[in-house]
Amino acid sequence: MDYDSDMPLGLAERRRLRRRFERSLSRYAQEAFVQEEMANRLAEALRSFPSPQKVLEIGPGVGLLTSRLRSLWPDVFYLALDLVPGCGPYLRPFGVHFVVADAEELSWLRGEFDLIVSNATFQWFCQPEQSLNSYYQLLAPGGILAFTTFGPETMKELRFDRNFLRSLEDWQKMRCSFFPLVEKRWIKRLFFSTPLEALKHIRQTGALGYLPARWSLRELRIIFDAYLHLKEVRGFPLTYEPILLIWEKK
Repeated sequence: MDYDSDMPLGLAERRRLRRRFERSLSRYAQEAFVQEEMANRLAEALRSFPSPQKVLEIGPGVGLLTSRLRSLWPDVFYLALDLVPGCGPYLRPFGVHFVVADAEELSWLRGEFDLIVSNATFQWFCQPEQSLNSYYQLLAPGGILAFTTFGPETMKELRFDRNFLRSLEDWQKMRCSFFPLVEKRWIKRLFFSTPLEALKHIRQTGALGYLPARWSLRELRIIFDAYLHLKEVRGFPLTYEPILLIWEKK
């Protein structure tokens, strides 16, 4: 089932985010090393939980997490929501119901889910606390919210504005009525032969997100000059700070 729900318009950042991920889809699986590790860890953590009957996945992308959860629970009802219409063909082999939708505007969604899950998506939320509250309402009693996101150490080598990245402590403060089951963070570092290769990697995973569409030559020079001083034996580092959270609705 492909269904395009009404999506709020007039949000320049949302449109920019959608365009960037749309362009990166064909290369995403080959470049998203960290996101794949996050999907593996989240799926492994959920393996010990009872099988849900109804699953809602937020931001499935090309299905890194979807494929793993469908192998665990091939027969459960599975609804996947993504801002990017082009995700549909990538998700079709997994037999999920795909809806094009803004995960921060789900007033149209009815019913209760046993599991709401997401991999490397919540960092893009404009109103995360409000979204967490809406997910709480969508969960059945005893339901699970399980997600990964990126903390503020992510891409610290580059002089991008990363104020939208929230720490583990920030997410804990927004937990509302959820009961914490798993809360962890870790550091993952990638290395590239040149700063340009690092930027190419970021672009091909859509991770520029809300950042400006273009930089001036002066801004690019500042970024590159700062990066050149960070070279290590293994190359130019790029840091990621994944965060993994599993909460229960009591």
